[in-house]
Amino acid sequence: MNRYNQTLKIATSQFQVSEDIASNTKYIKKHIAQASRLHADVIHFPEMSLSGYNTTIEDIDWGLLNRSLDEVRLLAKKYNMYVVLGLHHISDQPGKAFDTTLLLSNKGQTVGKYSKQKLYGSEKNRFIPEKNFLTYKIKGVKCGFLISYDSCFPELFLVYKKQGIKLLFLSYYNANSAKPRNSMDALMKAQFITRATDSQMYISGSNSSSKYSRMPSSFVRPDGRLTTLKRHTPGILLSDYPGSKLGWIYDNGE
Repeated sequence: MNRYNQTLKIATSQFQVSEDIASNTKYIKKHIAQASRLHADVIHFPEMSLSGYNTTIEDIDWGLLNRSLDEVRLLAKKYNMYVVLGLHHISDQPGKAFDTTLLLSNKGQTVGKYSKQKLYGSEKNRFIPEKNFLTYKIKGVKCGFLISYDSCFPELFLVYKKQGIKLLFLSYYNANSAKPRNSMDALMKAQFITRATDSQMYISGSNSSSKYSRMPSSFVRPDGRLTTLKRHTPGILLSDYPGSKLGWIYDNGE
């Protein structure tokens, strides 16, 4: 149990993240309100959930993006909720941005920023990697943050494990694929569970629900117990930290 002697309630969202900032904002606002009714302390949205993963930096309406972010800030404060939100973060390199997760406090303030460290394939043409880590205590629970392809590098999880992270927010955009179910689906699920059990931490994994999505938004415990939303259906998965009594876990502490 955390030092506040209470459970941290995590809402993990999924919706059809698109290049339409207004549409994304509508879903985000709707899910924050729904999470509030479920008494969530923090809501976790997918990678690039506000500005759109496939959006090119040249097409971003930065004024609209900033206004939309301000709307989310107001709701975070209104509902007394932390918000984990993905968006483009401007850089000084022409044509490229950072793939960033912002942590908004329950007062609507930015209290943390994490940018994707590992870029896959064509992402290198649109984004800049950044070597960084973000830790932050939400109601006494020490949290960490990673983004999508970062999950393929166990050394990043090891850094967080050594820092005593108990809950990790892993934001994905692995969706809108023209290819049907294949080995990647099984690999993502297996990797997600393995990272939690190896690192002995709880992980919230938020992904877009756009068809075809390789993995629905999910939550996994250090004992490997996995819960998921229905694939391709917008919604919220509510989970607790700490959960009920854990089952068998690895004895791999140092």
